[in-house]
Amino acid sequence: MVWAVFRAPYASDPENSRGRLHPEPEHAMRSPFQRDRDRIIHSSAFRRLKHKTQVFVYHEGDHYRTRLTHSLEVAQIARTIARTLGLSEDLAEALALAHDLGHTPFGHAGEEALNAEMAPYGGFSHNDQTLRILTSLERRYAQFDGLNLTWETLEGTAKHNGPLLAGDADHPVNRGTLCPKGAGLLDFVRSPSRLRVPEVREPGSMSWKRIGWDDALDRIAKLMKADRDANFVVKNESGQLVNRWTTTGMLCASASSNETGYITHKTMRSMGMLVFDNQARV
Repeated sequence: MVWAVFRAPYASDPENSRGRLHPEPEHAMRSPFQRDRDRIIHSSAFRRLKHKTQVFVYHEGDHYRTRLTHSLEVAQIARTIARTLGLSEDLAEALALAHDLGHTPFGHAGEEALNAEMAPYGGFSHNDQTLRILTSLERRYAQFDGLNLTWETLEGTAKHNGPLLAGDADHPVNRGTLCPKGAGLLDFVRSPSRLRVPEVREPGSMSWKRIGWDDALDRIAKLMKADRDANFVVKNESGQLVNRWTTTGMLCASASSNETGYITHKTMRSMGMLVFDNQARV
C-alpha cells in the first residue's frame, strides 16, 4: 500500500518560509527545512548527545537510551505524525532532532541542579540553551555564528516547552512554565473536537452511548468505593500499617508536570492507590 502524501492548508510551506537571519541562496535540491535538518545533524552539539542519558548516569553498556537515541526516536515519531496530519515532515524532523541539544547530563535532575547554581545569573533552561546553540554557540560558518536556521525551525524550538506564557513563578509544580503536557492539556481544552459529555460502553456492547454527568460520576464513585471496601489492606502480614488499595491503579505520564494532573495524582495516592508516574525525572 502506498500512503498518499498531502499538505494541509495550515502546514508550514518551505517555499514560503520567512527566511533566515542572514540571507542565503536557496539550494537546488534541498528545501530550507531539509537544510535545517542537515545542519542540526552535522552540528557538534548533536554529536554530544550520545553521552547524555535521559535517566541513568552514563557509564558503559550498549543498551542505555541516550539523548541521541531519544532524539532519533522522536524524529521517527514526528515524521509519522506530520505525514498523517499533512504537515511538513522535514520541519517536524528538524525540530525533533534539535529539541534536546541544550540538555545537561543527568537528565532533568542535572538541569535543576544547574538552574540552582545559575540562579544569580538568571538561571538555566535547556530550551534556552538550545536556542543559544542554534543561534550563536555553534561555529561552523565564517559568515555568521550559529547555524542560521529558518524562522520556522527556531520558532518551533522555542515552543518545545509549550506556549510562551508567563505563569506563577512560585507555583509548586511548574515554577511558572507550561510544560509539553500542560501545552497539550491547553490544546485539548480548546479543541473543537473535545468530547464534552460522558459516554459509556456497556459490557458486551459494541457502541457508545451518552449519559449524564451525575450518572457518570455516581457510577465511578460507587464502583471505586465497592472495590476499595472489598480490597483495602490496612496492615500487611507483618502487622505494619500500609493502607494500600492494590486492585485499582493509575498509570500516568508526567502527571505532576501540570496542576490538574498533580492534584489527581495526590488524590489517588491519598486513597491508597498505586500510582505510577512515568517521566524522565528519576
